[in-house]
Amino acid sequence: MKLFGRTTSFNVQKVLWLLEELNVKYEHIELGGRFGGLDESEFVKLNPLQKVPVLIDGSKSIWESHTILRYLAASYGNESWYPACPYERSLSERWSDWSQTIFQPAFMGTFWGYYRKPEDKRDMEAVNKDLDTCINCLQAIEKQLSQSEYLAGDNFSLADIVVGAVIYLSLIHI
Repeated sequence: MKLFGRTTSFNVQKVLWLLEELNVKYEHIELGGRFGGLDESEFVKLNPLQKVPVLIDGSKSIWESHTILRYLAASYGNESWYPACPYERSLSERWSDWSQTIFQPAFMGTFWGYYRKPEDKRDMEAVNKDLDTCINCLQAIEKQLSQSEYLAGDNFSLADIVVGAVIYLSLIHI
């Protein structure tokens, strides 16, 4: 098994975390960002969108971080990682989808809009809107965790990895 993507990539970090949780042996190949390689013809064959992460498992190429997470959980995890019951699985998937469509973009908007832009180029209305969304997201997470040990219930799940990755990123960058 091989994982392509730079360690500093937020989406690669999610996959690395799950690979370690599942105790799956893999080779990690730094690619993208300062490492380049995304436009190499061999990589384009693996992912025509030229983005990381990309997981190679035997002859299979899997891309998009949450797709990779579900693939790994279903292939190498047990029922606590990928429940057979669609409803039980949805308990984790809803947090994963929410994280990717609401929480992560709001955090990235705050981070890039404020910390990565020169002061004279900041759109503080947009930054404050994203920051308010982040605060609301953290409150939703806190409320859920006051009702259960983990986001999707009694077991650590993909939901905790994807939401935890955003929180971790915010702690090391802000």
